[in-house]
Amino acid sequence: MARLRLGVEDHHEFHFVTTGEVEDDNPLHFLRPTPNDLEVNAVLQGLEVAAKSSSNAITANDRAAFLAASAGERLSLVRRIRLADTSPNLEAIGSEIEHEIRYACEAEQVASFRRDLEGWWIGRVFDKWIADGGAQIELEELGAQVSFLKERYKPSELPLDVPEQECEDLMEDSVFIKQIRAVTESERRLRNAQRAFLRAKVQRSKWVREHRIDPRELESFDDALKDRWEAHHAGECDSLSTASTPDEKVTVGKNVLRWAETSEVPIRSTRSVYLTSGSYHALADTLEIGWHPEFPDLFGPQE
Repeated sequence: MARLRLGVEDHHEFHFVTTGEVEDDNPLHFLRPTPNDLEVNAVLQGLEVAAKSSSNAITANDRAAFLAASAGERLSLVRRIRLADTSPNLEAIGSEIEHEIRYACEAEQVASFRRDLEGWWIGRVFDKWIADGGAQIELEELGAQVSFLKERYKPSELPLDVPEQECEDLMEDSVFIKQIRAVTESERRLRNAQRAFLRAKVQRSKWVREHRIDPRELESFDDALKDRWEAHHAGECDSLSTASTPDEKVTVGKNVLRWAETSEVPIRSTRSVYLTSGSYHALADTLEIGWHPEFPDLFGPQE
């Protein structure tokens, strides 16, 4: 039996991980992955029989401690054991780790990233074992190490490698096109907006597909764009009064649009007008931002 302490907190789980397969005639097989009460009781009875009948001197102390515990303690312990049999071997685990961390760095750096993470993990296990007599590493500590390695491996720039996107259809049904038409009649600006929108969308998708960026980093980028828009839009709208004419409101919207068309907000150290303006148009397409001072009323759900 494994060395497990009785009487630990109820929220702890114990994972029995093995590359072998536990046969169905072994009561332990009931512990994979979410056993019901009948299955837990079957496992408990099997372990009690094994603890009483075994003559293995190596496990004698553990079996004695198990049998000396109260029935409730033994049941609580078994209820928190989870079986993970037929688990991947060390070689396969490496591939699984690389799959999980693929967004953390460039594709050609994934293997090195994994080796650094594994090296840190093994070192922490030994340190904990020597200091505390057992190895328990908190999830927050692991997350902090992954974040540290991400900063080390993160390239300073993302490639801008998507050509200009051409499209005959102006996508008149798109909300971002309707938002532009509310403040300008310029077909040239509509075409420029459409190209930026499509090019930014393709570039962002390519970065994610090639695992060059975590989608959460793009979400943070969009949040930063929305913060900048909010400050600028509020400043422009501040010039309006309750008596402002429709033309004055259109002028404000046109000024905000012009600002978004020429903005260049970096993501990492990569700068591009089309990426910034195209991302702004994507946000306008979902009504997260807008140009006209009254864009939510003009394009939002109508009562």
